[in-house]
Amino acid sequence: MLEQLNSKKYPGVETILADVRDLSLPGNSIDVVFINACYGNIVDKPGAFSNLSRMMKPQGRMVISHPLGKSFIRSMRERASFPLDAFPEKPEAERLFRPFGFGIETFIDEPSLYILVASKCRDKEAVSEIE
Repeated sequence: MLEQLNSKKYPGVETILADVRDLSLPGNSIDVVFINACYGNIVDKPGAFSNLSRMMKPQGRMVISHPLGKSFIRSMRERASFPLDAFPEKPEAERLFRPFGFGIETFIDEPSLYILVASKCRDKEAVSEIE
């Protein structure tokens, strides 16, 4: 996916392939984070989302998506020899991301499509204003 994105010319877009827990970009330096087709593989979600929150600009957006949705993840979980987390339902996502200063803006959960868009609030108290 990164190769495909990099093969096109998108001014101002930088792709990074790294473990998000180890990424040491400056604070408030990221506008948008896309987590596509890999949410279930994030083992340390608190560590990952804490670091993302630190690096993201106020009102930055985080997009968690999978073009094949939960049905694909369910089928993979049955066959995988490693843990693979399911996508959170909206209430679970709100509880998961609130401590990191994110509020859910968009939530689409269809059989073959999952999209969650969360925005970072200026402060953690403002998260409830988005919801």
